[in-house]
Amino acid sequence: MRYLADAFLSICIIAAVCSVTSASTITVPDDFDKIQDAIDDSSTVDGDTILIEAGTYNEHDLDTGSKQLTFTGETHADGSPAVTIDAQGVGRVWHIDNTNETVTLQNLVITGGSTTAFGGGIYCNGPHTITNCHVQNNTAGRGGGIYFDSGGTPTITDSVVTDNTATDGADEIDGGGGIYCRDCGPLIERCEVTSNDATGTSAAGGGIHCNNGMGSTPNLRINDCTIASNTTGGDGGGVFLNAFADAAIQRSDVNNNTATLGDGGGICLIDTSTLTASDTEIHDNTAGDDGGGVGMRINRSSSFTTCLIHDNSATNFGGGIDCWQSGSSFTVTDCHVTDNTSGVGGGISCRETSSSGATISISGCVIDANTSNNPTGDGGGGIYSHDNTTPTISDCAITRNTTSGKGGGVSCTDNPAISDCTISMNAGVDGGGVGAWGGGTPDLDGCMIHDNTASNDGGGVYALFGSIDGCDVRSNSSGGGDDSGCGLFLSSGNIVTMGSTLVCSNTGSDEQIEGEFQDDGDNTISDECPPECPDADG
Repeated sequence: MRYLADAFLSICIIAAVCSVTSASTITVPDDFDKIQDAIDDSSTVDGDTILIEAGTYNEHDLDTGSKQLTFTGETHADGSPAVTIDAQGVGRVWHIDNTNETVTLQNLVITGGSTTAFGGGIYCNGPHTITNCHVQNNTAGRGGGIYFDSGGTPTITDSVVTDNTATDGADEIDGGGGIYCRDCGPLIERCEVTSNDATGTSAAGGGIHCNNGMGSTPNLRINDCTIASNTTGGDGGGVFLNAFADAAIQRSDVNNNTATLGDGGGICLIDTSTLTASDTEIHDNTAGDDGGGVGMRINRSSSFTTCLIHDNSATNFGGGIDCWQSGSSFTVTDCHVTDNTSGVGGGISCRETSSSGATISISGCVIDANTSNNPTGDGGGGIYSHDNTTPTISDCAITRNTTSGKGGGVSCTDNPAISDCTISMNAGVDGGGVGAWGGGTPDLDGCMIHDNTASNDGGGVYALFGSIDGCDVRSNSSGGGDDSGCGLFLSSGNIVTMGSTLVCSNTGSDEQIEGEFQDDGDNTISDECPPECPDADG
């Protein structure tokens, strides 16, 4: 028995050694002049590595077939790729269509690809890996640089995707100047996706287009990436999410992207897609329509946590973020939304939820120095809420926002619940701090409303309906004359309820409050604010 055991152990060791040593390294051009010849040779088998020496290789439509291979290019001293594969406009560069095995591309410059189909630089169908590659100056109908098809979860890391073009542009399913992913869930990590273009007036996703049109839910992950200076004729200058796409963006920088005629200069999500963004900076993006930083319509849900959203611009709604017909939830938590510009809703615009159960929450945020410049009156320098959105706005600093319409800080036609916020140094026509109109019914609770300016009525608040409880309304000003309500401009008929509120030291009209309110008690109304309580030092 001992001899049988020893023999069996020897066989296992030999098998293991053979298994380990079966993979080999093939060198181009030493072993084969061309990369495709190395792939096609019968001696090249699964697990082999094809080492490509420094230089330029003019090859196109490289097809890996059904083999599991690793392609490794030599690098310069700084680690950048020293190998260029140039298709010279004759066809795409790589065609990898193998959903059962993994192909790895690393340390390669992939350029000069051209096709009217999909994936000018790389067509990738399967769980393949791209690392430390530069995919640049390629052209395709969709996915100018890379087209990830419906097989598995491909990975691209430490790579640059730049100056690629997607030429199909008749429909919003077209586009993906840099990367197009269809019915799959790629991981894009530590990459730069820059200066790509999706041409055509309806093309979407200048940088990245994710379309999950089959209805299952992928998991697109974008981590530690820069998505910058991409352009599209339609929606989503930087990133476009469509048709049940489910994405998470973390620790990334989305900047200087443009949606020329559409929504979402930085990011656009539509048609029941979802987005979770955290620790991400979205800035200096431009939308020809809505959502300078982020544009959303008829999406399932979205959340933004500890993000910086600044210096974006939109022609119409939502300089920083526009949320239109959200079906489930929209949350913005601990974010800075600053220095954005649009026609309506300079910082954030929320419009027309598509479900009665939808929830909108803005909490712990700084909404500062945003501008709404549409002269028609909708306003909302900081935040605009309209038509059944009923947002909850809590623990926010809403400061230094301006509008040429109503509500320098907040404008609403629905019933937002605004609690424990500081609303200060904002400016508008009616409602320097808060302007409620068209049936708007704000509930203000525990807010500090001070140093706001209305060029017409309601220095602090302009509201015909709603409630004010436990607020401090002081040092606001109105410019509409004696009856302009320098502190509060309210309707007649005791429609607004007010309790435990201090209204004082507001200027610009005869009375601190213009109009009537239902007195819930403990209110103080005075031309001069009472002296502050002394601190412990007297």
